[in-house]
Amino acid sequence: MIEHINDATERTHRITGLPREEIVRRPVQKRDPDTRSVPGRSCPA
Repeated sequence: MIEHINDATERTHRITGLPREEIVRRPVQKRDPDTRSVPGRSCPA
């Protein structure tokens, strides 16, 4: 599983030019609970 994450991080780095550390850190820092909500869903994501 970690190979999948490493591969995805490397592809994103090559496409965007962002540092690998930023790619890994960004989703955690910008977590927004509202982006996971779906209208009509009865349980939290």
